[in-house]
Amino acid sequence: MKSIKDLLIWYNNLDVVPFTKAIKAQRELFKRFDLDMFADGVSLPGLSDNVMYQTCFNNLQCPDKKPANAFQFSAKRMAGYKSQDAKAKRNFGMTLEHVNTLLQKQKYLCGVCYCQLTADTASADRINNNVGHIDGNILVSCVKCSTARKDMSLKGFRYKKLLAFNSDRLVYSIDKEEKDIYSKMKANIAGGPSIIFNRYAKRNETKIRGGKVCKIIIGYDANALYLWALGNEMPCGRLTTVEAYDGIIDDIKADKVFGFLECDIRTPEHLKQYFGEMTPIFKNVLIDCTNESVIGKHMFDHNEARKQSRAKPARKLIGSYFGEKILIYTPLLKWYLFHGMVITKTYCFVKASSHKAFAPFMEAVSNARREDDVDKSKAMIAEMMKGVGNSAFGRSGMDMSKHKEVKYESSDKAIKNKIEHFTFHGLGELNDACEISMKKRRLNNMNPIHFIKIWTLTRPIAFSCDNPFQDCIKPELRTHFKEHKYDWFPRDYNSEVAKFDRRTPGLFRDEWSGDAMVSLSSKNYIWCLPDESYKVKVLAKGIQQGSGRNNGVLNPDGFETVEQKKRFNGFQIASHNPNSWQIDLAFWEKRPILTAININSRLGYAKLLRNKTAATVLAALKAFVRLHKVDILTSDNGSEFMNLQAQELFQSKTIEHYNNEPGDHGTMEKFERFNRKLKQRLTKMSPRRITQKRITDAIENYNTTFYRSIGMTPNDAKGKVMDADLSHNQVEAESIEKEFDVGSSVIYRLKKQAFDKEAVR
Repeated sequence: MKSIKDLLIWYNNLDVVPFTKAIKAQRELFKRFDLDMFADGVSLPGLSDNVMYQTCFNNLQCPDKKPANAFQFSAKRMAGYKSQDAKAKRNFGMTLEHVNTLLQKQKYLCGVCYCQLTADTASADRINNNVGHIDGNILVSCVKCSTARKDMSLKGFRYKKLLAFNSDRLVYSIDKEEKDIYSKMKANIAGGPSIIFNRYAKRNETKIRGGKVCKIIIGYDANALYLWALGNEMPCGRLTTVEAYDGIIDDIKADKVFGFLECDIRTPEHLKQYFGEMTPIFKNVLIDCTNESVIGKHMFDHNEARKQSRAKPARKLIGSYFGEKILIYTPLLKWYLFHGMVITKTYCFVKASSHKAFAPFMEAVSNARREDDVDKSKAMIAEMMKGVGNSAFGRSGMDMSKHKEVKYESSDKAIKNKIEHFTFHGLGELNDACEISMKKRRLNNMNPIHFIKIWTLTRPIAFSCDNPFQDCIKPELRTHFKEHKYDWFPRDYNSEVAKFDRRTPGLFRDEWSGDAMVSLSSKNYIWCLPDESYKVKVLAKGIQQGSGRNNGVLNPDGFETVEQKKRFNGFQIASHNPNSWQIDLAFWEKRPILTAININSRLGYAKLLRNKTAATVLAALKAFVRLHKVDILTSDNGSEFMNLQAQELFQSKTIEHYNNEPGDHGTMEKFERFNRKLKQRLTKMSPRRITQKRITDAIENYNTTFYRSIGMTPNDAKGKVMDADLSHNQVEAESIEKEFDVGSSVIYRLKKQAFDKEAVR
């Protein structure tokens, strides 16, 4: 190497050579589906979409080819074919004997749709439309196929008729005539809820619903749920809308009709407790936070107390006991009816055909992964098919109506034209140009709407015995469990079927077993084994876990500390006395300001001083204690608070005075935060000269601002944090003390490092 350029070329080739080798190998894998990954798809999702539909069309069923009754082709039609060819200036060379021979070979069936022919329906069709009726260019078909084919190639028309025969088994696009179906389906799409039923469970410590003691926690995961969802019964064929008729509910129960029923449905009062843990209906509705009858008194009062930070009306996913004019899939509707729900009104029915259209795709992906379990040389194919399976589901869920076109313009005229266009969506400013997003004028929405029920990705369950499915099941239910066990779990009676079911989509498997579980929120949990290995499984979405980052938090102690804090974080005030204050001197352009804050109500106070001499500070202290009731006062150990005159003032007013140690800003952190907020307000006011009026205005603004930590403004909190809260604190303290015995092991939570105290400005 003679230059830096040579070094860069050499270093670049170290990456490029193995990359090109791998990409060529992957390209060969997709060729087994007759796909070129560089030409047929922009990315893996685009290719997987093609693979998914290929598998659907590989198993098309052909019509029954039962032979028809023999007959002779009509000689009268020969003259008609001859005149057609003469008029079109084509050669005619067809003989009646040749046509009858073809009929015999075709078993008197149409050569296109394979329907049974008669002397009246048989037609001599040309294979090559550019050549006349001559022997060797003739196919006997039915009159309907001959008329419909026109100039289409025979191969293409045959495939079209095959698709028509399989129409009830294929997913069709919704046509313009039934476009209302698309609108109804899209309006009824609701996201899946993320529910945590129990946040904390620990072996031999916690109780299950207040009853038996927890003995083991098992996390069950469902195999390939995306594939399982795709492999279920789908609404196939052309979707049509029919009016709901009397007896449609009975037809749905008897499986005489399949599709979607638009109806009103509700849960009877006596079943609401049964559905209490998970309501049967999930829907997106507008939540009006200003209406007490909608959100309840407790949440209404909480929202009103937030003042400027009140929640605004918004659409939310909620669980409900009823649905009004919602579209329900008939298999799910049958489950609702079986479990006692009541339909009160029907509107219309979207009729479809029931078929597992994507089941072959599900099996193709699963079988590829099973082959990897047997032969590790096929691991790359298995991983590719796994990615194809997941990507196909994601691609199907893509909302193409939200796609935008992005254009970049720099001239004012072009930008103005784009903004005034009816497809304009948004604009972002760049250095010397604008990035303009435009809605598409025309969309080819080819994605079907797949129906999927609510699923569970990973569900940890606390059991009260060490062998759950041997000891936990009630005696009267054991026979039922044995009959249906393998509908939910892999077969385990021999190793071969166990290996096969390991890759079967939809079955639950034991992903993890342990002694403790903490779930803080959706996709934010930890499971652990408290032994010498301390093996843990952590999922914390949005938090970096690599390279040892956040190891100090993402561990059993960290999660359990948060949960314990939630359980014991019931203290409503920070001190045993509501009249507890912190006080110190702040500075603004070298001018001292005596500032104080009530650590319970966060009520603030500030007074501008001429200097920080003992006499000046003493006069300010006297003014402060005249204005506010002070029982406890905490300050630093500055001479302005520790001198004899100040101490005599505190004693005369029966004020307990405490001072924190030098450098200990953790004790005064509320006070330091108050000083920062006060200075921020003064900075925004931009006073030319600091005056007491400016400070009074800033304090008034501070005391009338809503603070989330206390759930109100300091002025509102003043006078409320009294006897009721003090008694509440006492109850909380006593309940916590009962949880611990002398000698018990506890987790000591260190205080967070407070920010440094601001220096003189």
